[in-house]
Amino acid sequence: MTPTYYQPPAPTTATDSGTTHEFPLSKNANAEEWVLVDGTPATCTQLGLNHFFRDRGPVDLVISGPNYGRNTTSLFALSSGTLGGALEAAAFRKHAVALSYAYFSRELDQNVLDAASKHSVRVVEYLVKNWGDDVEVYSVNVPLVAGVDTHKVLFTDMLENYWSEGCAFDEVEVEGDGINEGQQAEENERKIREQSGQEYNSESKVGDFKHARYIHRHFKWAPKFADVHRSVEQSKPGNDGWAIRQGYTSITPLRASFTAAKGHRYGEVNLDIQDLSVLDSMQPSQKRLTTLSLYIHVAYEDPYVQPYIIDAIRTLLLPGTYLLVDTPPGPVYLSHLTRYLQISQYESLPHETLLSRPIDHFGNSYTIRKALIRKHYLSHTIASWVAKNPGEPLKEHVPLTLDFELDYAEFLDDALVEAWEVKQVWERNTEQGHNELEWWILKPSMSDKGQGIRLFSSQEQLQEIFDQWETENPNDSEADDDSQPPTDPHEDQNPTNPEDNNNGLIISQLRHFIIQPYIPPLLLPFSGNRKFHIRSYVLAISALKVYIYADSLALHSAQHYTPPTPTTANLNLSSHLTNTAIQPTSSNTTPQQQQQQQQQQPKTQQLVYPLSALSPTRTKSNNLWTPASAQQQIHTLTASLFRAAAAQPTTFQPLPNCFEVFGVDWLVDEDGKIWLLEVNAFPDFRQTGEDLGERIVGGFWKGVVGVVAREWFGECLIVADEEKGDQEKEGWGEYAGWGMWKVLDLDMGRN
Repeated sequence: MTPTYYQPPAPTTATDSGTTHEFPLSKNANAEEWVLVDGTPATCTQLGLNHFFRDRGPVDLVISGPNYGRNTTSLFALSSGTLGGALEAAAFRKHAVALSYAYFSRELDQNVLDAASKHSVRVVEYLVKNWGDDVEVYSVNVPLVAGVDTHKVLFTDMLENYWSEGCAFDEVEVEGDGINEGQQAEENERKIREQSGQEYNSESKVGDFKHARYIHRHFKWAPKFADVHRSVEQSKPGNDGWAIRQGYTSITPLRASFTAAKGHRYGEVNLDIQDLSVLDSMQPSQKRLTTLSLYIHVAYEDPYVQPYIIDAIRTLLLPGTYLLVDTPPGPVYLSHLTRYLQISQYESLPHETLLSRPIDHFGNSYTIRKALIRKHYLSHTIASWVAKNPGEPLKEHVPLTLDFELDYAEFLDDALVEAWEVKQVWERNTEQGHNELEWWILKPSMSDKGQGIRLFSSQEQLQEIFDQWETENPNDSEADDDSQPPTDPHEDQNPTNPEDNNNGLIISQLRHFIIQPYIPPLLLPFSGNRKFHIRSYVLAISALKVYIYADSLALHSAQHYTPPTPTTANLNLSSHLTNTAIQPTSSNTTPQQQQQQQQQQPKTQQLVYPLSALSPTRTKSNNLWTPASAQQQIHTLTASLFRAAAAQPTTFQPLPNCFEVFGVDWLVDEDGKIWLLEVNAFPDFRQTGEDLGERIVGGFWKGVVGVVAREWFGECLIVADEEKGDQEKEGWGEYAGWGMWKVLDLDMGRN
């Protein structure tokens, strides 16, 4: 190796490129001088550590690079001279950084390069002050993109990838014999030494050997970059290739043994904090992590809701403390995460992982919660609770509920053998006129969106309903047990409603039904005397805290209310059903707009209002019903509802690392009394409509994210506005911020 000596230009002569000399400056010279070696980076490391600088004292750090070109993923790293220089330093027990610049265009932008270099200095300074205990080499890749010094800096793994076919070189056609004079001379000398006295024609050329072992070829470096790009695109977030693709700076901790360093940090780096000890003096509300605290994957599979969830996260969480990832991380990467939150549909959640990793893995649904969301289970849950706790307020606000199982319509009489309450009503109805009939409502326990609901006032009418369903689905009559839909291992999913396009029902696939007395509703004059129900949005978290959003919805039927009669009860349910899934909706936001928009809307269009926007109304008994009093009752009843569920450990199992959003439906009867209708997991937020989307759905999800972050990820949370406003009312519970009221805090011993 023959060194030369480079003297850079003075700062005042920036246009000069400096000078290179055969011999070094004298010891007394003040000029700066670099030593250039015509060898590999590893050779430079060897000579620098052991020869040129050995008299200067111990070396603290070796920086190999910057290399113009990325050294991400194992395909490039394993053949990288830049990494080789750093690994050579590690072989001498020296800390080392391999620095590479990932370019996306061969047209060099000097401003970008300047920014990348200054940014790299900050990254290296940070690593020096916060060196990992088990780390020998950091492979740093900096993307040459505009604003690189403002983009995220992430600790990453190195993506393990492979060439799919061929190799990284292409053959090149050779002009003539492809041999120059120097090559020919070297070949002749080699042959002479190998022949050891055997006859050899020194005038022969390499290409003339008829029995040569190999065909003489030339090659050029031509890697199949498509393989690299494909492996990065198919990988999970968190590796070096993925980070560079996002425009982030990647820091990969390594050992010289090519094994991952244990205990190293993961996540985003905050370069503004050079000394980690300063974190100890910060207040929780001021603390910003030096590494990512939280990875979040949101795949709610509903284009109406997804943007509100993302907006809530970006609004309430501190930038730099979390990272939104597009796909769930794989098992290997998942093992390195600090904490991981997944918000998705029930079927997409990793329930086994949620159960096995309660410390660092979080999800948006409990695995078992059928005590609430299945109508027949809900009936048993409440009946059991109020029987043991007769003083609970829920006792007087749940209608009498009878449940039964039915596979085929012909067995209805047997299924109702113990339903003596409804049979007594049927007997009374035989002596009543049409206007005095007592009506009941039939609901499939495992259907939703208002489907399968029917009204009846006699056993004959109920039988006709089931007979009609079987007539509309004739194949059902020949079904056997093998026709049952597959059972979810958790038995707690939200099933697809089996009702077909003509509103028929496959009885054997539902099996469970409930019947309840039909409750005459409170009618609001301003809405045209339409029936309505109240939808409250509830958050349950850990085991167990329950919150209600301050703004509930009032969803009205599409048509003016008319009491059911034997001839009209099930012909048109639009005046009885308030579920928006079966009819178009619109939203009014203020009482002043209500009457005007009501006049403009078709009579068959459903109305959706905030509960707080409804006008006080006189009940049948001439009492004054107000939205505020209804909301106060709902808060009290919701607490009682979840206390009842908590007493059912086999059908309701809150987990310390899970939360769940519920839509709870309530009916106001003609005397202003609140009645619990049902509880919905993964409620249909779209029924809110566009006008109220930001106010109700957006506001609620901000409340959810705020409470969830405060419960689990406090260091990521921006301080909340604790204003109670005019909602600070007795009986509403404890105000939690973001429009959320805590109505229950129950220690179930699982946190």
